[in-house]
Amino acid sequence: MQEFAFTDAVLFIVFCPILVAVALSDMKYLRIPNTMVMTGLCLFILCAPLLGTTEALTRAVIGGLAFAICAGMFALRVMGGGDAKMIPVMFLFVPSHLASVYLIVFGWSLLLGMILIHVVRRGGQSGFAEWESMQTDAEFPMGVSIALSGFIFLAYAASL
Repeated sequence: MQEFAFTDAVLFIVFCPILVAVALSDMKYLRIPNTMVMTGLCLFILCAPLLGTTEALTRAVIGGLAFAICAGMFALRVMGGGDAKMIPVMFLFVPSHLASVYLIVFGWSLLLGMILIHVVRRGGQSGFAEWESMQTDAEFPMGVSIALSGFIFLAYAASL
């Protein structure tokens, strides 16, 4: 397996504040605004020359495939629109040779996110009671898992 290049790490670290904003927005409003998705997309476009043409295009193709799958899941009402747009943007920041690793991390992050949200909803909720995601009948804020997957993937890939 190839290693996680320094350029990949820097690009991913620059993307991390967007991930934090995605998680917080989805927790508070059950919404991932288009501005966050577009910010991530613009960041990738600006940094793509650092990756090289082949890697940038490969990531764009993987992101496009992810978008097609997510759009289908959105059409079936399996996921929200913000989630369906943010996941493909996430793939733009994952080195193409590590995309399968990221998928595994994302699967585990979904499970971890569901457990965390369930625990917080059932626990006292303290200062988060007014957040839409903390209502017991609310949808699952997948932005939490998207962000978790990014941070877990970064930690794992950096160790390669």
